[in-house]
Formats: sequence, structure tokens, C-alpha cells
Amino acid sequence: MAVEPGVMSMHRIFVGSSTEAIELARSVGVAIAAAGMTPIVWDTRAFPVGSTLLERIESLADEFEGAVLLFTPDVHSVRSGHRTREPISNVMFEYGYLSARLTRRRVAICLFEDAVLPSDLQG
Repeated sequence: MAVEPGVMSMHRIFVGSSTEAIELARSVGVAIAAAGMTPIVWDTRAFPVGSTLLERIESLADEFEGAVLLFTPDVHSVRSGHRTREPISNVMFEYGYLSARLTRRRVAICLFEDAVLPSDLQG
């Protein structure tokens, strides 16, 4: 992305969350804006008419310098007989896709209390 001399470029940061956590995502966006970057919160306005969800996700890596994904405890599940709460699958998919395209150091996970981090991401 070329920037004219003397013009400061604001880094665009994608903020992804479940529908249930959209207000929380907007609050994260406020913090990102306060840090001097431009947050774009993933909501219904992020979908251009005529594009599929996967096409839209594929285009994200070309539009943003980084991403923050909110891993909130939205899904109730049972694993090995234990009840857990975990992030919704589409947010985990977005993390995987964007971390592959943007690199992991440019994609952050906000893990919220009671949400179980997928074992592949536990290190």
C-alpha cells in the first residue's frame, strides 16, 4: 500500500467475534481506535451484497494489517465427559485463516474467562 509523503497511514485492524459478543467487540474497537489504529468490527455491514461468507473472509487479509479475535464462551459442549464452554467455530476459523495469511504475530486472541482455548492453540 503506497502512502503519499507526509500522509500518515492508519493501520486497519479487523475485530471478529460471535454475534453474542458484538457489543464487546465494539468496546475492543474503541480501545484500538484510542491506540491510533482504525478498527473494523465484523458485523452485518461487513458483507457486501453478492459475496459469500468465505469470499469475504478471503478478502480480509488483503484489507487489514492485523486482527483481534474474541474467544468468548458462547458454545456449550461436552468433551471426555466434561462440560466446557468454547468460542463459536466461525471465530476459530477466522483466527486460523487470518493467522495463516497475516502471520500469527499480527493476529491476537482475546481469551475470555470460562472459554476453553482449543488444544491446538494451547502451546
